[in-house]
Amino acid sequence: MKKQKIVISGANITSGGPLTIFNDTLKQVSEIDSVQVIAIVSDKQFFHTSHNIHFIEIPYYKKIILLKFFFEYVYYYFLSKKIKPTVWISLNDFTPNVITKKLYTYFHNASLFFSPKPADYIFSLRSIFQKFYYNYFFGFFLHQNTALIVQQNWLGENIHKKYHLPVDQIIIFRPHATDSVEPEFPNNKKVDLIERKKIILFYPTTAYSYKNIEAIGDALKIISEKGLCDKVEIRLTISGNETLYAKYVKHRYKNLPITWLGKLTRAEVENEYLNASALIFPSRLESWGLPLSEFTKYKKPIIAIDLGYAKETLRDYPFTLFFNPEDINQLSKIIIDMIEDKAINFSKTTDHNYKTFRNVNSWAELLPKKTPKMILI
Repeated sequence: MKKQKIVISGANITSGGPLTIFNDTLKQVSEIDSVQVIAIVSDKQFFHTSHNIHFIEIPYYKKIILLKFFFEYVYYYFLSKKIKPTVWISLNDFTPNVITKKLYTYFHNASLFFSPKPADYIFSLRSIFQKFYYNYFFGFFLHQNTALIVQQNWLGENIHKKYHLPVDQIIIFRPHATDSVEPEFPNNKKVDLIERKKIILFYPTTAYSYKNIEAIGDALKIISEKGLCDKVEIRLTISGNETLYAKYVKHRYKNLPITWLGKLTRAEVENEYLNASALIFPSRLESWGLPLSEFTKYKKPIIAIDLGYAKETLRDYPFTLFFNPEDINQLSKIIIDMIEDKAINFSKTTDHNYKTFRNVNSWAELLPKKTPKMILI
C-alpha cells in the first residue's frame, strides 16, 4: 500500500512554544503507520525523529527576510508539485503557496493585533515591524486553507472579522488546556503570607517592552510612597542587562524591591512558582500566556492584565485578580491589599459571545492514528 505524504513546514522554528508545538505535531503524525512525514526544518537535531519522518533542512531560511517569501511562495510550490502531499501543515503563521489536498496553517503570533505605545518605538521596533509585516503578508493565500488553527477564540474572532475568513475555516487549539480548579478557600479568604514578612510576586518574563515591566515598577513607586516597600518583593526572570529595554527598566526602578534573577531552568521556575505568594502577569502581547496556565496548579492568586488573552486563558480559574492596563493605581491597590492581609474579592470572568468555532484539544483529533484514508476533517 502506497503511503500518503504529510508535509509539516516550519523552517523558522528553533525554540520556545513553537518548537514544542512542532515536536508534538511530529509525534502525533508519525504514529500513523500509513503515512510518510516530510518535515521542513532549520536543523533536524532539535526535532522528534521516527522511522517514517524525512527531514528537509533549510538552515538559512531566517537569515534574510526575502528568502522567507521565496521559500513560502515559490520553493514550496515546486516542492509540493514534486512530493504530491495529501496534507500540508504549516506551523509558522503564514499560508504557503502549495498544491495539496488539505492545507492547515497554525497561527500563534499575536503581533498582528499589537497596540504599540510610544516607548515601543524605542524599545520594541521588532514588535512594531512584525505588526505591519504580518498585517500585510498574513492574508496571502489565507483563504486557500482547509482550516486556520489558532490558540484562542479572541484571535479567531479578530482574524474572522479582519480577513473575512469563514467561521468553519477556523479551528481553536488550546496548547495547554487547564482544567477547572475547585476553590480550596472562599473568595474572601485572606492571602496566606506563608509565615513570611513580605509578599513574593513572581513574573516569568523576557526582556521585551511589550512585557510591560513598567506597570509593576510604577505600582511599586506608589507602594513605596506609602512606606510599604519592605513588605513586598518582585522576582523577574531577566538580569536587566539583556536589551536596551531591560537596562532601562533596571535603572528606572533600581531603588525598588525587584530581584533580577536572570534566565532560569525549568526546575528553577517551578521552584519560584512554589515559593511565590502570587503570580503577576502584566504582558501586553501574548497569544496564550503559558505561565498563566502553569501557575494554576498551585491554586494561588494570579494578578493579570485585563486583556483578551489573559481572560480566556484564565476563564475557569477562580483565584484571578484582573487590573485595568491603563490604571496603575488599581494594580498598586491589589498589591497593597495583599500586603495588608485584607480580604480579596477575586475577579469573575464572563463568557464572551464569540463565534462558534470548532475546538480541538489534541493533535490526535485532527490526525486519527488508524484510518484507511487520511481524513483530517
